[in-house]
Amino acid sequence: MSDLGWGARGATWSLRRQLWAWEEEMLE
Repeated sequence: MSDLGWGARGATWSLRRQLWAWEEEMLE
């Protein structure tokens, strides 16, 4: 995914991406 709206949504996406990484690491 490309950074389309790097504003208020940017921060939300950043947090979501980190959560995704956490879940992936936890699942593995």
